[in-house]
Amino acid sequence: NSTKTQKIEGCKLRPDEGLDAISSLAPGSFSSDLLVGGTNTVYAWLIQWLADNLGYDVTSIVALPYDWRLSPDKMEQRDGFLTLVRMKIEAAVKSNGLPGIMVAHSMGNSVFRYFLEWLRVQMREEAYERYVRRAKRRAAARSAAGMEDVDVGGDSAMRSGSVGV
Repeated sequence: NSTKTQKIEGCKLRPDEGLDAISSLAPGSFSSDLLVGGTNTVYAWLIQWLADNLGYDVTSIVALPYDWRLSPDKMEQRDGFLTLVRMKIEAAVKSNGLPGIMVAHSMGNSVFRYFLEWLRVQMREEAYERYVRRAKRRAAARSAAGMEDVDVGGDSAMRSGSVGV
């Protein structure tokens, strides 16, 4: 679907970023006036609790707001969203060595589950690429050592120079 904002040159509509984007939900809206304090601060409380009780800080707490109008694969195509989510989570875990705690709310749960499936596929592809690179290095080392690969009944067997049978 194309909207008028997509047709305006240089106009980019994106979700807010950082912890401020999730600290309070719908500030200033009609529903926020019905809540104590005028806003829903459930995530501000959770962020503070994680810091006070489990040792997390702003370098290891990552908010991942998303564009609810788009599917996760479209966000990845447009902005590299899933790749950035992975990088942010890895950096946060590395920054303090604490395990990652994921909290997803409502549709965010579906987005996060999609991310986990995407990550599983990515990691499988990365493992395969590492395997192929290792196999190529081993083959090059064997070739340099005067060894060759021989196909025996569909299995690869090693033979060096002269081997008696």
